Amino acid sequence: MKLRPFVFLFLFLGIGFHAGAQNAIPNIVLILVDDMGYGDPQCFNPESRLKTPAIDRLAREGLMFRDAHAPHSTCVASRYGLLTGRYPVREHYRNISPERLALPKLLKRNG
Repeated sequence: MKLRPFVFLFLFLGIGFHAGAQNAIPNIVLILVDDMGYGDPQCFNPESRLKTPAIDRLAREGLMFRDAHAPHSTCVASRYGLLTGRYPVREHYRNISPERLALPKLLKRNG
């Protein structure tokens, strides 16, 4: 049974690589587009007439979210909802108070 130490070595290395991948801080690219339909980028609709090679590459190499909802019909309120995670109409969305935990502050706290 001379192979037993090698099995443990490979198991240990595999766990080390797996743990290292989990601890990596991800890069986040958040794109909020006004007046763009779900089927406009080719990554969501291969028959789209629009050429979107950069968006297609981001989708290919990252995550694609296929179910999203806007909290409001205007862009200011939608941005407020995205940044704060709160329903903008209830919050009188004109200003984000400095003590409110918003997406940029949350990301900064977590590296």
